Amino acid sequence: MLLNNTTSQATAPFSTLWTSTDIFSLINLVAILLTNGTTLFVYARCSQLRSNTFSLYLINLLISNVFKALTAPVEIIQHLAVRKDQSAAYCATLIALGYTSNAVMMHNHVLITMNRVWAITFPVGYRNYHSRRTAVVLCVAMWVYVFVWLLPGIIVDGVWYHVATGSNCMLNNAIPAQRNWNMAAQVIVYTLPIFVVILAYPLIWYKRQRQRRLRPTESIISQKEPTSLPSDKDERRQHSHSFKVLTLLTISVLVCWTPLTVYYDLLVFGEVDVGGLYEGGWVLWEIEPVFDPLLFAVALKTLREELKRLLCW
Repeated sequence: MLLNNTTSQATAPFSTLWTSTDIFSLINLVAILLTNGTTLFVYARCSQLRSNTFSLYLINLLISNVFKALTAPVEIIQHLAVRKDQSAAYCATLIALGYTSNAVMMHNHVLITMNRVWAITFPVGYRNYHSRRTAVVLCVAMWVYVFVWLLPGIIVDGVWYHVATGSNCMLNNAIPAQRNWNMAAQVIVYTLPIFVVILAYPLIWYKRQRQRRLRPTESIISQKEPTSLPSDKDERRQHSHSFKVLTLLTISVLVCWTPLTVYYDLLVFGEVDVGGLYEGGWVLWEIEPVFDPLLFAVALKTLREELKRLLCW
């Protein structure tokens, strides 16, 4: 995210001084790769975990978290070996990595939420039209959407509007067109996804409670009309597990992503810099990918058992 991204405060051509931010980023990088990489390995080796199409969205989120983690070394190197005047291409690459890695991570949460909205609001259509192919297409389309939305503005800035700002890399918001694009990206790519995730949850919860109250009647009907679909019990179990994952992820988004998003909304639209909000919000934002696979394990018994089997092997 970090729409007014400043990637370094050093002024010397080369520096060997590790800041607390560098050390934190390195530790966080290891933690993200450890938790997400281990969970990805378990999904790769256990076909049972991949049998549910919903798992493809979880795998996609794990991949985006790893992508996010791999941008950390770039920023650490930027801090430790920084040139006084960054080239346009170098800054554009650095900004693009920061923008896209955060955006795909956020939009994966939106995909998971909208999948549950579809499943709970239009259950018949979900059974008929949602397949593994559908899930893969939606995941790929999300990545394409993020890159198509963000890269043009970053490339335009690097080619035509880049201004040397010493050791810092940031977009040139002095240009009205770039500032307008920056504001649009803040709303559509960063702020709106958080609203979608948080506001969709009450709808999903309400629909779920309503379906649970109607289930006895539906069960009687299903007994009179046998079908080739999976048993109602298995389907309910799958939806229950998915809802647990969604609940934990929604709480994680609310706690970890809201503070920094509020900070940047105030900064971009009101030019208000709330002291102290950035530091705390940035830490919460950065550690959120560490918890995603842990939340999966808490909600999904099969995954938890496979992780135990792997760690005790």
